[in-house]
Amino acid sequence: MAMKAYVLIEAEVGKTSEVIQAVQKVEGVKSADSVAGPYDIVATIEVADLDALAKEA
Repeated sequence: MAMKAYVLIEAEVGKTSEVIQAVQKVEGVKSADSVAGPYDIVATIEVADLDALAKEA
């Protein structure tokens, strides 16, 4: 069964776009979006199983 994780990311001021582009290149990342609030980016990661999720972290 596929595992999904939501990763909350804080970025330096003015670096959000750069961080999103870098995160989108990571294997397993399905989306990375800019958000308002205490975090700047929410990334969605989807992998085959819990072991694979641990490897991506």
